[in-house]
Amino acid sequence: MTPAKLGIDIIEIERIDALIQKEGQRFLDRLFSQEEQEYCQRKSKPAPHYAARFAAKEAVIKALEVRDIALKDIVVTKKESGAVGIELRDQRFEGVEFSLSITHSRDYAAAVVQAFG
Repeated sequence: MTPAKLGIDIIEIERIDALIQKEGQRFLDRLFSQEEQEYCQRKSKPAPHYAARFAAKEAVIKALEVRDIALKDIVVTKKESGAVGIELRDQRFEGVEFSLSITHSRDYAAAVVQAFG
């Protein structure tokens, strides 16, 4: 088995919020799946949730050590238990499993991803 790879990312929530305000739906559609958008839009303050998902996508890219993957093909899912997960919609990485932890505070969102396989 291939050793696990680790990826981490942190982002200012204000930066994501500014992009949402400036580019609107075009920005959201370029980076986030419909499921992610529906989840975030249900929140009273969507920006921290979008930022956490953006950080998770960047952390996945770092763990996979690739640059040629669309952020929209990396989907942060929510399990029944409340835990978050990663669904990768890129056939090149079939069989890769992930462990994900995301968090956000008032100003920052962060994610740590471990990729196996």
